[in-house]
Amino acid sequence: MVVVMLWLRWDFALIALAVTPLLAAFVLRVNKAVRTAVKEARKASALLAPIVTLAIAVCTAPVLWRGSLLVLTGVMTIGSLSIFLAYLARFFTPVRDLAQMTNTIAQVSVAFQRVTAICDADTVIPQRPTPRQPAPFSGEIAFENVAFAYHPDVPVLHDITFDVHPGQMVGIVGPTGGGKSTVLSMIARFRDPDTGRICIDGVDICNYTLHGLRTQIGFVLQETVLLHGTVADNIAFGRPDATEDQILRAAQLANADEFIARMPNGYDAMIGDRGATLSGGQRQRIGIARALIRDNPILILDEPTAALDAESEELVIDALDRLTDGRTVIAVAHRLSTLRNANTIVVIKDGVVAENGTHSQLRNLNGVYAELHRLQFGDAHR
Repeated sequence: MVVVMLWLRWDFALIALAVTPLLAAFVLRVNKAVRTAVKEARKASALLAPIVTLAIAVCTAPVLWRGSLLVLTGVMTIGSLSIFLAYLARFFTPVRDLAQMTNTIAQVSVAFQRVTAICDADTVIPQRPTPRQPAPFSGEIAFENVAFAYHPDVPVLHDITFDVHPGQMVGIVGPTGGGKSTVLSMIARFRDPDTGRICIDGVDICNYTLHGLRTQIGFVLQETVLLHGTVADNIAFGRPDATEDQILRAAQLANADEFIARMPNGYDAMIGDRGATLSGGQRQRIGIARALIRDNPILILDEPTAALDAESEELVIDALDRLTDGRTVIAVAHRLSTLRNANTIVVIKDGVVAENGTHSQLRNLNGVYAELHRLQFGDAHR
């Protein structure tokens, strides 16, 4: 393989070969640390069995000695002593087994702690003492002087203020690292602002229950996470009571029915973990069908076409147009073509709203948005 790579493109091959020693050094270092940890663990394991055996012997010896005296004096029969010793041995059997399984128990305990940490992730965001269950949202969203920092000395957002009216589609664009995805994460309270507030239908979202808030928000992300199961199960994820007709309708609106119908077993076809058997465009269309079937009043789109080719992008954008109809939509996109139907576009740069307006207004400003547009389409594209 090295010879072929050198023959095809020697400079690329040298880059790969240059990284190899660093990777090997890292693996050897980790391997050494793992060996040391395993060695210490086995010394704990090796001590357990003899210590448990010794403890059992220390406990059994006085019983046997005292029991023998009682048998000799006629206070206790030899049969009773034999039965007691047999039960004593059985009593210590689970203790001996537990000692032998200590490694397995330790591994399961660590795994359980990791699973629990994931399941309790929502506790990171606290609820108010008496949160309210929200009524069905109309979809009015307002960011009011929102600031946020992952670390106190490195602010991400400084003063974000903008409004989204019910049924509008608002696009969020800007240079990489400007805080666009952070803005989206705050709407569903995956993050809370350090200062300022976010309101839905005029109410601070911190006053809503987390479950009530999130059940009314749909997501289509850059990478749709599919689970091992049938196509129908993945579309109905989040709405397990969905009927076959509803699943079919959602797939048709998402432009997914055409490729699902060609699959062996159709909607009963099995999908591998993370949708390994499907293309990126097919996974995204199933994700859109999943959002359609939930019928949420608020929809968040986070780079839904970033990893797609031109043909798949057109199919996905066409499906998104149906999905966003009649809903309040906030969409982050590097590909400005995804935002062709946006009512308003908010440009975020360096943690602040640098520009805000329609496509035409922002083009005429000849600012950040106009530069992004020129980079993607050239000056002639309107």
